[in-house]
Parts: sequence; C-alpha cells; structure tokens
Amino acid sequence: KLAYITTCYDFTKQFVEKEKNQHREFKSDIERKLLKILQNTDDDYDWFMLGHEFNKFNNIDSVTDNKLSFLCYQKAAELSDNDSYSCFCLGGCYENGIGTEKNLEKAFEYYSIAAKAEEPYFILKLSECYKNGIGTPVDEKKALELYEKVKQISAAHLLQSNKKKFESFKNKLTEETEVTTKNANSWIAFGDCYKNGRGTEKNLEKASECYKKVLAFYEKTDTSAKNYRIVFNRLKEIKNNKISKQEQRSFMENELTEITKDNVGKWIELGDLHRKYKPQNYEKAYECYK
Repeated sequence: KLAYITTCYDFTKQFVEKEKNQHREFKSDIERKLLKILQNTDDDYDWFMLGHEFNKFNNIDSVTDNKLSFLCYQKAAELSDNDSYSCFCLGGCYENGIGTEKNLEKAFEYYSIAAKAEEPYFILKLSECYKNGIGTPVDEKKALELYEKVKQISAAHLLQSNKKKFESFKNKLTEETEVTTKNANSWIAFGDCYKNGRGTEKNLEKASECYKKVLAFYEKTDTSAKNYRIVFNRLKEIKNNKISKQEQRSFMENELTEITKDNVGKWIELGDLHRKYKPQNYEKAYECYK
C-alpha cells in the first residue's frame, strides 16, 4: 500500500510539474500573440486565435481565461464585421455562460449570423436552436428545413471533394504509369473512384483496368499481400455485377458437379441464389443446402 501511495505521489508531482510547464508555455505563447496584436491591432484573425488560446487552457484559471476568451472573440467579430467563425464562438459563449452571463437570445442571434456563411455545422446548430427552443420559440418545421439544407450542402461539398480527389489521382498516376509498392494504394483508390462513381462517372471497365494492374504487380512480387486480396475481391464483385443472377446461378450449376470440402461455400452461395432471386426455386435451394 505504501509503495502504491508513493507511486501515486510521484506521479502527481510529475503531473503538477507538467501543468506548470504547460502554463509557462501558454503564457509565453500568449505574450507573443499579444505583442503581434499590439503591433497590428486590426487583424481580426489574430484576435480570434488568441480567444482560442485562452479557451484551450481555461483549466489554469477558468474565470479569467473564459472572460479573456470571450473578449477576444468579441474583438474579432467587431474587426471582421461579424465574421461567421467569431460569431459562432460568441454564440457558444452566450449559450453556455463562458466569460459572460448566459443569454440565449443573444446566442441565437449570433448563431443566426454565423449560419449565413452556409457552413453545414453552423446551420446545424441553428437547426438545433429551433428544435429545442434555444433563444427562440420552438419551430420544428424551420428546424427540419435547415437540416435538409445541411444535407444538400454536405452532399455538394462531398461531390466537390470527390472530384478533387479523382483529379488528384488522375494527375499523379498519369506520370506514374507503373504500379509500385508506394503507389499501389493510389491505384486501388483510383479504381474505386471508377467502380463507385466517386468524382467521375461509374465505369467498371476502367475500374477493372486499375485493379488488374495492381493484381499483376502483386502476382510478380507478393501474392500474400493484403492489397492482392483487396483487388482480387474487387474484380470478383465487378464480375458478379456484370452478369445477371440467373446467369450466375446457371454458371455455378454447371461448375458444381460434386460436393467436396473445397466447394461447400459455393453450394451455399448457389442455394442463396435459388432462394433469394427470381425465379425462386426453394426445392433446388433445399438440395444445395442439404
């Protein structure tokens, strides 16, 4: 017990020392930022980041740091003519009473200003205000409208992001035409773009070309590699998508002539094809499972 208590005591001393070091680093960092701000008082971004610094270390002196954090966000909003990020942080301060008295009406006001920037997270917060009556009467219809808007904006952002990724892979792999260990993942991801229609139109032939290049590389180097199994399964998925379930069923029936330990899984798969897909044949499914 004594050894355990001693260990805890030593750990606590180390923790306290670490906290002191953090505090010293925090103070010197704040001093640097304050000096920069004093040299250029019109930079709203510096005030905003300074507010984040106080918010980040408010466990040292929560009352003072919260107040300073709030004042910095206020200054940043004032200098930037109500920048959306500063307003969102001010909304959080008013909603939770951070560095100022709680004021849900003001919180709603600042969240509304922030939401004008069409940033999904800010709109979602405003939707939450309408849903739960934070600083405004409950309005579920308005909350739902804003939520739908978030989904639309997020989908548009995702589409744009996928297009950028696809173009990035395309530009990179135009130069690196040969598959190597370093770029194999890029070739697989490029194939996935074509396979799933991400950032480009769906094209299973081009996806197959990418996967086959990777497959050929690993057949020469290391067939036990994880990427070899990944592209092998991707190609299998593409093959199964290209032929109908009826053709797949007929193909498997011709292939399976006897039950052995190696093809038990295939008999189950054939049973599933008979059971799930039209024209369904439960008698044949039963025979396969049997």
